[in-house]
Amino acid sequence: MNELLINKPVISIAATVIVYVISFYVSKYIKLPILPPIILSISIVSILIIILDIDYQAYNSGAKFLTYLITPATICLAIPIYRKRDVLQKNYSTILISICVGIISGCVSTFILVTYVFKLNSILLGSLLTKSITTPIAIEITENLGGIRSLAIVAVILSGISGGIAGPFICKIFNINSPFSKGIALGTASHAFGTIKALEIGETEGAMSSLALVVAGIISIVLIPILVKILILVFN
Repeated sequence: MNELLINKPVISIAATVIVYVISFYVSKYIKLPILPPIILSISIVSILIIILDIDYQAYNSGAKFLTYLITPATICLAIPIYRKRDVLQKNYSTILISICVGIISGCVSTFILVTYVFKLNSILLGSLLTKSITTPIAIEITENLGGIRSLAIVAVILSGISGGIAGPFICKIFNINSPFSKGIALGTASHAFGTIKALEIGETEGAMSSLALVVAGIISIVLIPILVKILILVFN
């Protein structure tokens, strides 16, 4: 099986797409917010890899080509932003302040939990501080902080999935009904996964979340290393 996947990578691509399509319709039918297509498809693929005793590298030899679509897919997020450009122009200061507050609160809470509650080392701290940033940027920041790249990717995925699932419920609990606020919160806290959920909720939410995802990533490159130094000085 492993040899077949390596020699014919199209099998991995086809299998991944088929599993996602099935997951999409299953998730749509059962209508469980805690079971979005992305989680269901990841679970099914993981189970198949284990049951069929497939080497991950063999599977990824074909499936990796799907990751090349991340860049054009990210660029496509500019479409809802463009459509809601009038809203962005009127509220740019509020957007920037909200995103900065989200980044700072996320870093501070992570620093306290990792350093003082769970008493983990600085390597793990550097790997977890970037959990709310989109993966490519998170990897770069993590490496600069001396963290573990693979752990950072896992943290980003878990943060995105949990935020995308819990975000709408938290908005309901605190009676947050503004599409503007929902989008900014989901994009800042849960990057791409949050943006996917925001686009499902509405176009305005999707536009705000898309913008927050990009802006949060850019600001984080500068802000997070500075925050880490400040937090170390303050708490040590």
